[in-house]
Amino acid sequence: MAHTAPLISYCDGGGDSYAYIAGIAISNQCNPVIFLDGDKNNPNKVEKVKKKYDQIPIIYLTQTEFEEILPRGIYFQSLKKITKENSIDLTAFEVWVQDQAKSEDRQKKSIPDRAFTKQLEAWLAESHKDIIYQKAEVMNEAVKLVDVKDIDTTKLLELVQVIDSLFKELYGTR
Repeated sequence: MAHTAPLISYCDGGGDSYAYIAGIAISNQCNPVIFLDGDKNNPNKVEKVKKKYDQIPIIYLTQTEFEEILPRGIYFQSLKKITKENSIDLTAFEVWVQDQAKSEDRQKKSIPDRAFTKQLEAWLAESHKDIIYQKAEVMNEAVKLVDVKDIDTTKLLELVQVIDSLFKELYGTR
């Protein structure tokens, strides 16, 4: 990865605007690569991007979100710190998610199958209506709080391998 870092510019797609930003990159003669985590793996949106920009590689962090490489306790500690809301509690969140599976409401019943941050957004909307959830801010704080040994590096290593092989494919071997 050390040999690729100087050649790469990073741009946050800001949620679902990754196709727009990729288009800007292409118009500036760049070779964008789109990285999507688990909550962005919407087949319809991805297919539209592939049709419009078939030359752009799309790399998935499968079955997870970047937020999930950190322990949930740390993520909740960060959420509590950022929002200054002491009633935010990981156990209450986990119980709430499990309870949604028993709901008669289809939307609620689907919550346990959603990505972690989508579950969290739904819980906050129901239980903490006054909180504005800023994912990037919470993640930034969580990264500051976490001990490196507690990070789940499995997905990160997988991502590094995919990036490295893509770099070799695009630019040849080092």
